[in-house]
Amino acid sequence: MKLKSSLRKRCIPTLFLITVLLGLMSLNSSVFSNTTIIPSSTATGSIANWSTIELVINGSNIVTKNQTCAYTFYTTGSDNDFLQYTINWGDGTQNTSMFLPNSTTWSVSHAWSASGKYQIIAQATDNNTFSEQTTMDVFIDVSFITTLGFLFDTDDDGLFDSFYINSTGGITSVQRTRDGSYYLDTDDDGKWNYLYNPNNGSLTALHSNVTTIENPWFFIIIITVAVLIIACIVYLYKKKYF
Repeated sequence: MKLKSSLRKRCIPTLFLITVLLGLMSLNSSVFSNTTIIPSSTATGSIANWSTIELVINGSNIVTKNQTCAYTFYTTGSDNDFLQYTINWGDGTQNTSMFLPNSTTWSVSHAWSASGKYQIIAQATDNNTFSEQTTMDVFIDVSFITTLGFLFDTDDDGLFDSFYINSTGGITSVQRTRDGSYYLDTDDDGKWNYLYNPNNGSLTALHSNVTTIENPWFFIIIITVAVLIIACIVYLYKKKYF
């Protein structure tokens, strides 16, 4: 009887330890079997090698107002990170993609509602760092004038009223003549430099450097005041006040 009692005392702790070990093994197996593997770029915080990745934009750069155009964005390179694209359209709006495998092409459409020049700015991120920005200029309803710049319509009346200067990025007002030609101030000095005829594409240099009239009503007021002054002088002269 004493022998059986001694065996029980020794076996109970051993069985308890075995039970605990089996329970831990079962729990460990359950945890690993339910583990979900997610992309390393967002899970482990790996950083994309931007020196080997190039962000590319494809699409039309000369379009008309309210025309919906499709643009594609993708990256080239050997890096296998998942990337997210953010696109700024230059008109105060932007689009952001989901995280996509590197080299995946992402397509998105956009339309601009006003004439002028816009710059698409695209950038990629791996959720840790950002790529360099890639840009693309888009021109909406403009008329190019050699390498000087282009005409565009700012008030949406169907007529060109402004000129964009390529060399400085400045914008000047234009004056339209009766035959549809335009006086251009191409260096923002307040004087007309060229006369452009869109009907035949001719561009005539104005060597006299005629001062521009940004507001024709101001010019009319000056002429009216001058005429009144002359009329008063003539009237006073006839009344023999001189």
